[in-house]
Amino acid sequence: MLPTTRRHLADAAMFREKIQVRLNNMLPKKIDSELGYRLVAGVFFLSATIVELTTLDRRIWFFTAGPTIAVAMLLGVLAYRRDSAGKQYRDISKSIRRERLQNELSVKLVSSKSELMSLWRLDVDLYGQEDMISYELFLAWWNACPIGAHVLVDDGEIVGALGLWPLREAAFNELLGGQRPESRLSSRSFHSAKDAAHARYWYAAGVTLRPKYRKRIHLHALKILIEATFRDLFVTIAGQSSIDICALAYTQEGEALLSRFRFTEYRQASETVHKFPVYALLGVTPQDLRDRIEQRLA
Repeated sequence: MLPTTRRHLADAAMFREKIQVRLNNMLPKKIDSELGYRLVAGVFFLSATIVELTTLDRRIWFFTAGPTIAVAMLLGVLAYRRDSAGKQYRDISKSIRRERLQNELSVKLVSSKSELMSLWRLDVDLYGQEDMISYELFLAWWNACPIGAHVLVDDGEIVGALGLWPLREAAFNELLGGQRPESRLSSRSFHSAKDAAHARYWYAAGVTLRPKYRKRIHLHALKILIEATFRDLFVTIAGQSSIDICALAYTQEGEALLSRFRFTEYRQASETVHKFPVYALLGVTPQDLRDRIEQRLA
């Protein structure tokens, strides 16, 4: 190979490295479009390779590399803008879908045996009948205190639930201490709806959501369910100075949710007869409870 040709090839390689550094400095700091980056990089390196193989005169650098870099930059900018517009469209589309879904969801108290059966079947489908109380026992709970079961409804279908039941002191203490499983709570364990305003002790029976409503686009479903259920609780306990709440954590998701709302682990799983940890909020004022719910759901 002629010395002149070798020199031009070396100069072309150096030129390619310099332009690569310059492109890195000129391109947007964040390129959302992988296609845009590939267009810029691909066109540039193709042009630099052509220059490397064909350059025998420095004048070719101007006529080959300059226009190619300009085209590469133009293609990259167009791809970047197209991807940014697409991303903006997707964000707007998700926002519209989320708002539409939110408007279709509602929370209500179970008002009939057929709704109670639908809720019980939902729990069984999600968690299995082995870990569930019987429908007959669930019906006895509801007959004793109809305000204990809130359900999330989407287009007439029950898709989630949150139980919040007023307990008598003896039943609450045994549940809190891990000495009594949920299945041993009878109708006599609860205050009636009429007496719930004077109840200090409450049992949060857990959150149920169909898998579809646990996805990111449906995360507001959990927020709606919790807000509405505790809104009713605050109306019920308006005259109370403080209350105690306990809950059993049946899953890791349940533990994470209880910890998020600053429930403390009162009994570890190994310390309970049912082998599930017990979480509690003891002596919490209605205002403090309202504040922490608003903070965690914001």
